[in-house]
Amino acid sequence: MRKSYIVIGVTVVVLGGVIGFAKFREKMIADFLANMPEPTISVSAAAVGTETWIRSIPAIGTLEAVNGVMIASSQPGLVKTILARSGATVKAGERIVELDHEVELADLKSAEAKVRLGSLTVNRLRSLRMSDATSQATLDEAEANLNMAAAQADSIRATIAKKIITAPFDGVLGIVKIDKGQYLQAGEAIVNVQDLSELLLTATVEQSALPSLQVGQVVKAHLAPYPQEQFAGTLSAIEPLVDTNGLVKIQARFPNPDGKLRPGMFAKLDIEMETRDAVITVPQTAISYSLYGDSVYVIGKDDKGDLRVERRSITAGHRQNGMVEVRTGIKAGEQVVTTGALKLNNKSKVTVVEGATPEATPKIGVQ
Repeated sequence: MRKSYIVIGVTVVVLGGVIGFAKFREKMIADFLANMPEPTISVSAAAVGTETWIRSIPAIGTLEAVNGVMIASSQPGLVKTILARSGATVKAGERIVELDHEVELADLKSAEAKVRLGSLTVNRLRSLRMSDATSQATLDEAEANLNMAAAQADSIRATIAKKIITAPFDGVLGIVKIDKGQYLQAGEAIVNVQDLSELLLTATVEQSALPSLQVGQVVKAHLAPYPQEQFAGTLSAIEPLVDTNGLVKIQARFPNPDGKLRPGMFAKLDIEMETRDAVITVPQTAISYSLYGDSVYVIGKDDKGDLRVERRSITAGHRQNGMVEVRTGIKAGEQVVTTGALKLNNKSKVTVVEGATPEATPKIGVQ
């Protein structure tokens, strides 16, 4: 019995010690947390500014010449003369290639002789017909023979003309693809010719842009070979059909007096819609996106002069060159966190390591 009391007493003492130690530990932890300094989070910031924005519709397209074609012969034949030089500038009607047409010239002389003979025969029969010395049927047959001879001569002349290949319009030749003495098949490529005086840019835009598009409005193109330049043109055509993806084809014309634009180049097209002044903007990195809406952290001073942040809901608008339009929620002159927002909560204490200057930061009403 006495041993039982001893065991109970030891147990009570041990339990009391454990409970006391637990209470002591809790008190120490509470004291440590109560006296622990508030953490300061380093962030970078930017001032909320205003800008003049030119709103535009972006599109990507390919340049092509208003007139551009691969020249080919409609007639087969032996290449007799190559008059064109690769890369040369040509005028409409200028000879490029001549195919051998000696046989056709001989046939033409024979056909022209038949025409002259037929003409003499018809004239003689008409005189005889006036005196009823010949029948009308004989005269009709002679006139038909004359017409057939004339048609044959015209056909040979057309064949000869097709064997003398000329430039269809003013332009610049590409690389000549044939050699003198080569037998050229009908339709075989000879040389490319492009009119570089004016180029077309064909692109696609979303159907939602249609109300803002009209033929004649100014468009601007940017090309990778000329990153510091922009080329001005005009919207010349809008496809009346919207495709199954909700896209519409558009076409713009660009004058090309210096020849910098070339068919086949890819270009970024900007179609100017409107100009807006005093647009409130922030860097895109300043905005936190969530299912509950967009927000930013605004930096301000509390009553003690410490920098703290206030989370504000905003209404974001258009985006342009890494900046975002903010329609509601903040005003110009305030400062927002641009990096480090993932570590923040509302009223977090911060220090600005780059960007905004704390001295210019207004109070935001946080405690």
